[in-house]
Amino acid sequence: MKRTLALAAALALPALAQDLAVDRAGLAALLAKKGLKAGDVAFDMEHLDSMPPGYVASHSNSRSREGQLEAWRRVQGAPLTFPAEVQEVSKAVLAGELWEAAAAMLGREKPKAGVPAAAEMPELPEELRKPVGVIVAAIGEKDAAAIWRAIVEARPALEGFKGEVDYAKDGIVVTSAAAPADPAARLTIRFGGDDRYAGPWAGADGAGVVRVLIDVSGNDTYEAGEDDVAQGAAQNGGIAFLVDFAGNDTYRTPKYLAQGAALSGTGVLWDAAGNDKYAAEGFAQGAAQDGIGLLVDDAGHDVYTLTVSGQAYGGPAGFGLLLDRAGDDLYRARDAAFGDKVTVPAPQDEKHNANMAQGAAFGQNRQPFRAGGFALLLDVSGDDRYEAGCWAQGVGYFQGLGACMDLAGDDLYTAWVYVMGSGAHGGFGIQMDARGNDTYTVGGWNGPAMSVDYGMGVFIDARGNDQYLGPASGLGTSIGLGISIFQDGGGDDVYQPKDDRMGFGVFYEHEDYNEDGAVTAAEKRHWGLFLDLGGSDRYPKGRVNGARWDPAEYSGGVDVADPKPDFAPGKARTWDGTEVDVTWDNWEEVKPSELLKLLKGDAAAKADYALGHGLVHEGSDLLAQATDPKALLAKHFGPGDRTWSKDLHLWVTADEAAWAPKVAALRPGDLPDPSWPAWVRRAATWVRRAAAEGRRDAALARVRSWLERKDVQALLAKKKDLNALRSAALGAITASDPKAAEAPAKKLAAAWAARKTPPVAVDLKSAAADLDAADPEWRKRCPEAAANAGMDSVTLETVALTEEERAAMVPAPDLAGLGSGPKSVLQSINDERLMYGRPPLAVDETLVRIATGSAKGGKAAENLPKFEGDSMPLSAKGSGPAQALDDLRKSQVHHANILDPQWKVAGVGVGTANNWVILLGKRGGQ
Repeated sequence: MKRTLALAAALALPALAQDLAVDRAGLAALLAKKGLKAGDVAFDMEHLDSMPPGYVASHSNSRSREGQLEAWRRVQGAPLTFPAEVQEVSKAVLAGELWEAAAAMLGREKPKAGVPAAAEMPELPEELRKPVGVIVAAIGEKDAAAIWRAIVEARPALEGFKGEVDYAKDGIVVTSAAAPADPAARLTIRFGGDDRYAGPWAGADGAGVVRVLIDVSGNDTYEAGEDDVAQGAAQNGGIAFLVDFAGNDTYRTPKYLAQGAALSGTGVLWDAAGNDKYAAEGFAQGAAQDGIGLLVDDAGHDVYTLTVSGQAYGGPAGFGLLLDRAGDDLYRARDAAFGDKVTVPAPQDEKHNANMAQGAAFGQNRQPFRAGGFALLLDVSGDDRYEAGCWAQGVGYFQGLGACMDLAGDDLYTAWVYVMGSGAHGGFGIQMDARGNDTYTVGGWNGPAMSVDYGMGVFIDARGNDQYLGPASGLGTSIGLGISIFQDGGGDDVYQPKDDRMGFGVFYEHEDYNEDGAVTAAEKRHWGLFLDLGGSDRYPKGRVNGARWDPAEYSGGVDVADPKPDFAPGKARTWDGTEVDVTWDNWEEVKPSELLKLLKGDAAAKADYALGHGLVHEGSDLLAQATDPKALLAKHFGPGDRTWSKDLHLWVTADEAAWAPKVAALRPGDLPDPSWPAWVRRAATWVRRAAAEGRRDAALARVRSWLERKDVQALLAKKKDLNALRSAALGAITASDPKAAEAPAKKLAAAWAARKTPPVAVDLKSAAADLDAADPEWRKRCPEAAANAGMDSVTLETVALTEEERAAMVPAPDLAGLGSGPKSVLQSINDERLMYGRPPLAVDETLVRIATGSAKGGKAAENLPKFEGDSMPLSAKGSGPAQALDDLRKSQVHHANILDPQWKVAGVGVGTANNWVILLGKRGGQ
């Protein structure tokens, strides 16, 4: 499985190479209207060579030879080859050719192939003699490349050893008996146990010093002291290797030079498995100056934390690499934005750290001037998070080449100033992300894709629905004779910059760049270029999808909109969830997942659209219906055999298909296991959501079917007419003219007398439950169905148009506690309230006692109880209930009060001389 993973990673980059190159056709289309072509995107070397001595850009001229990498000189001469140059290095790294890659970038002699003959180790167990002997022989040759190959060759035998061993001789320790104690041993191999290595383990200081530590198993802790060179770090010509084959390990150092770092020497940390944690202050985690520093992590969800110069850092004559092959990882360069202290304030913003991390190359722009080296952070797969302050995520300073490359996963990038593919003062920075729906957040300015002073900044996101939040002087901005190229290859993207600089060139100081007293044409070549090559994108005001803009001769932007899909206009939802009628004019505002439902054409055409817009599961299902899916499989998934999985709703490899039964076994409501690979967790989440949405769509279909029935439509229409009559009658009652109230009241009474209708069946209870779980907003869109979903059947009297109206339809109260006269009055009041759509009044014993005492008067009116709440007394005269009610209705004020919905309870009392008292009330909290 491990070799399969390495092979898959090695094949991944060539398959993505076209996506991660500057698109020459798109660039040509942008430049053509300016009378320019792609070949013109270059530095004016004659102008550069005219820089005054000591000027900030002068050391990048063609005559300078101050330690510049040959690779940097190649890129300087042909800037558009920068992505290809980085890809060549990455391709070699993924194929296991780390030393060849480093030698090519540093201009060193290519390392010798193979490993030396094994040293004699007769005292070791037989199965360990050759593998350990090969490593010992390579250490004797003091050849870092040979040591690496020897360890790779010995790994199967070391991991397969199950015996006991306790060997210590001539600086060689091979043991399963106890935790090793001597960090100065040339070679230490430890079998078994959860070990703690405190001190300068796997640190080499001095020419000819070699230290190799291999821990075969266990959850181990590596803890260095403040002054220790440790954990695969070397200086002054030393060679150090720390290799850990298994377990969830922790690597900590309070200061510098650790975790795959080299300050004049070679330092390597290789962790082959487990969820690991790396923490240092700086110059760690794949950092190098005058040497090679490598951190390779093959698997697991890892956390990398430091402050400065690491997570792939290349100082002068340095090759710094951090390679993480798998897992959902966190790369954190400490900064105030994440609650950390500012210990290395950036000149551009002292409230944030100048991290120089996550693919950062740095040269010394002062005496003695030294060109920067090469740095590469390469993450192969997983949903990763990158956090930093300033100078991070693919940046180059003063002739350094810095690169941050992520090949797959939905990633989050957050940083501040000079970030995400930025180059300054002859430095070249590049950030590339091949796949996934990614989010890039810039808290400050200068990135993504920014350059200054003959530097170059490149940003390429190949595919995915991405978000670019908050950048300023980014998105392809040059602020001083640099070359900046921003390119998003496809997907439905969101751009929310702080300013209007998208494909923009500007002078940041003065136009006379070389201070020769004249402003020449060369001093106006600020290459700021923006390319979005597909998708339905959202821009701030002033920018639209499918447009171009040309702020200056050497800068501009173009958005290549996807061709209008072949769809039949209909109903769908916009980005904010609102249901709209999709037309030829507004289709780009609609989510691709919704527009997909309106597409015409065969399954293959729909699958191509879905896969091209990041709808991988929907597209996979459609592709399963295509007659010949091979071409689209190669286009969207790359090389390799794949089959369709009905459980995962994906086209998967044989290894990936093994996850299908686990996903299928999840019950509704179950969450995927956090230890599962990210793509499996995403698939399980999608399957669960798709099932819920399927139930939602089926439920909505049942709701709409009920609403469209003729008997339902007729009933709802009658209810609306009845409500209109109620409103008119209520309005007339509150008017000043009593005569005006008579006609509306008679119309309402006539309609109410004829209200009897056959019951209409309602079967929406299960549909409502499914919709409440998947789409609670359905109640706003379908209020009549929501109001009646809990009923078995409805009539004109019981059907509701809104849920508020349904809540007012309470059961008739029990009036048995009243005498016959008061009961008759309250029953008549409730009948009238029902006709006007008001809830009935319940009997309140306190109000009954007060009303009765008040109606009788005299001693009966004394010492009456107090009603806790608001009340309204009404009085009437009548020899019986009917006359009392007629007397009440003669007063429009009394009539309006009887029908007022605020009243919830009542009491009715009758006294001598035909006196009637009606008390309306509501208790506190009602």
